[in-house]
Amino acid sequence: MLLTKTRASMECATTKVATAHGLRCARACGFHSLTPIHLKMIEHVSSSHSGTQVRIMQSLPRTGKTTAVAMGALLQIDPAERCTQSIVICSTIEQRDRTARAVCRMLGTNREGVRVMVATSSVAPGARCQRRAADMMSSHVVVGCTGAIYHTLDCRPDALDHVRFLAVHDAG
Repeated sequence: MLLTKTRASMECATTKVATAHGLRCARACGFHSLTPIHLKMIEHVSSSHSGTQVRIMQSLPRTGKTTAVAMGALLQIDPAERCTQSIVICSTIEQRDRTARAVCRMLGTNREGVRVMVATSSVAPGARCQRRAADMMSSHVVVGCTGAIYHTLDCRPDALDHVRFLAVHDAG
């Protein structure tokens, strides 16, 4: 008897694995169950196998948006590849720090060996910018404010070559 997997059954299996991993991520950040925004992120990540997909997600305050963004960033990571695969651009320093903490909390229980970079204040072009760009290229997840990410990418635009997940996490 020949067993074949249909695309639908493979997508269902991918969604189940992503949901289980997402629940572990949410619990690491203090949620007892997945909220609707978490489920939307898992659905988006598990359905975006190839090509560019844009999704705007909105949710009320205190429903887990920051956790959902961190979860989406981590669900796209292949730890074997040493390159930037997820970038989260935040509108404020406080939000950048909150998102980075959420990613690190999730990593503590789920993703050993994944490197996270928190892009801080902008730097002038030169040696420091090249060093930061090199750090970015070897980090799996980069979280930072707009200016810091922009100036780093200005030094090394090829840092975007392997990005699978890009989120603009707005405080509004």
